Amino acid sequence: MISKPKTGASARGLLRYLLGGKHEIGETETRNLLASDPREAVAEMMPTMKLSSRVKKPVLHLILSWSPDENPTPQQMITAMDLILKKVGLEDYQAIYVEHTEKHPHLHAAINRVGIDGKAWSMTAARERFQAAAKEISIDMGFREMEAGVDKDGMTSRDDDMTPKQRRIFENSGIPPNGESAARWRKRKEEAQRLSVRIGPDARKVIRNAQSWRDLHAQFFEHGWELREYKNPKNPHRTGLVFVDRATGEQCAASLLGSDYGRSKLVRHLGKFSPATGQDHDTTAHQRNPQSDSKRDATDSISRGNELYASYQRLRKSRIAERATLLERQRENERALREQARVTARGRRATLRSRCDGPLRKVAESLLALEVALERENIQREAVADRQRIRAEARSSSWIEFVTERATLGDEAALAALSKLKRREHIADQAQMHGEYIAPQLRSLDLLDGQVERGDVVYRWRDTNQIAFCDQGSTITFATDRDSTTAALKVAAAKWSGKVRLTGSRETNERVLAIAVDLGIHVSNLELQERQAELMAAKAEKEKPIEDRVAEMGYIAAPLDRGTVTGKVLAVDRKRGIVAIDAGRNAARLLQVGIAKASQVEPGIGTYKFAYTPDGWESTVTDHGMHIGRS
Repeated sequence: MISKPKTGASARGLLRYLLGGKHEIGETETRNLLASDPREAVAEMMPTMKLSSRVKKPVLHLILSWSPDENPTPQQMITAMDLILKKVGLEDYQAIYVEHTEKHPHLHAAINRVGIDGKAWSMTAARERFQAAAKEISIDMGFREMEAGVDKDGMTSRDDDMTPKQRRIFENSGIPPNGESAARWRKRKEEAQRLSVRIGPDARKVIRNAQSWRDLHAQFFEHGWELREYKNPKNPHRTGLVFVDRATGEQCAASLLGSDYGRSKLVRHLGKFSPATGQDHDTTAHQRNPQSDSKRDATDSISRGNELYASYQRLRKSRIAERATLLERQRENERALREQARVTARGRRATLRSRCDGPLRKVAESLLALEVALERENIQREAVADRQRIRAEARSSSWIEFVTERATLGDEAALAALSKLKRREHIADQAQMHGEYIAPQLRSLDLLDGQVERGDVVYRWRDTNQIAFCDQGSTITFATDRDSTTAALKVAAAKWSGKVRLTGSRETNERVLAIAVDLGIHVSNLELQERQAELMAAKAEKEKPIEDRVAEMGYIAAPLDRGTVTGKVLAVDRKRGIVAIDAGRNAARLLQVGIAKASQVEPGIGTYKFAYTPDGWESTVTDHGMHIGRS
């Protein structure tokens, strides 16, 4: 018995194949599903698959096959599948079994990798884990052991001993394949894998530092390699690039070195593909060419460039660590000031209650609450100013700034890097790029004047003489504008120890609740607790560093200082002016676009194209992601 796992994105597509008309269907079973019919079971699996947004291929297709001379019963095949799934930890996941009875006995399973808890079963070393489980279950059930398409007695398993083309022919006609061609195909595949592993590190380094196709061909020739164009003989539109070891003749596709080294990515990096010429392979001619000499000099300076970038990273990390230390010290001082203000306010309230009573106490408590709220506001304002100062003084230089500074000191590697970056004439205004986020300015409590009217304390804005709110002792009524609402909430929190209760309409309470969560004020209404928790979670999520948010989405983030990138916006950090763009293949690019541009970008809506210009990052919306039509 042998097992073969595969992953896919569509459960319906897999089921259409398993129940297709060209197959002879035997027994069908479901696991951890209410429906017994496979088609109904697929519909039941769909909601569970959507519990994980990170998994792109939630469907696991597992095939169990037996040697042609073995004839297991349907119940034996189903039992073997159950035992294998239990062995690898999939016994509690949703699954559909379909037996195919044509040609040779085998059983298919469509398994939902996403569990009811939203966590996905890991595919790490899945093939090896399934093979080990199949081997153990084969021994226990008395079946022949099979590994990599060959059983213990030397008999081949047809399903595992075929090229993709032979498998399609065999499934449609039942004609067994020629084992020699499949062996040659596997041998070429293994040689390609070995070659990609052997030359991979050096080849990637050469490609990353190449300035043109001619430069790349010349450097490859020096290493004993060759880069050739590949065209599918039956479909000329399917093209690629192939690495060739000139000493052994081994070949491998360029894409085996990684997704960033396929033909499309190299064309984007070096321009339209240009095949190698005799001059590219003539190292003496290459050395005599003045233009090639400059490229050779650039290649010789790779080590110096790497050292320059390493020193930049060391400096950047040290500045980040220094800034983190200073910010933590500032936060400790802020917490101490807040605690001191809290203790002082508690003592003043106790003194006031012991000395005042009646209407005078009502007015005094209101004015004291305003003073306490104003003191807290001043602490917050000073803390924000301190953090902005620390970030400005301990800001880590950008790569362009670092290279420019080193170039002014005569560093050759920096001069070469600066020339390569083409930034001699213009250096972007880094103050704008790295500026601090300034929240929308609200009117300060300093602008409030209190006046006793009919036993209540009425507070008006000094600049407009409009009523902001009215303190009636046990309740505070306020105007509907944001400035007045914010001021009333601050005074209420200072008066009632940080907890307030809202008594307005549902719409008003929703609006005020959002402002209260931004201010860190707790609302005690029972009917608003769930919504308050949602807003607090959303606030905490927004305050996370954009790198952490992107990582939680399953992407690998890397900064991009120049170039062009197109994709959907994954996240925006408006405080730091950073935008994360989906670059494909679970990769994200972090662009320092500036606070002004970051405030205009909305994540998840449309497709954006960002291009670096001498004036900074410019963005255009290539697809708004929504359309409006007649109703």
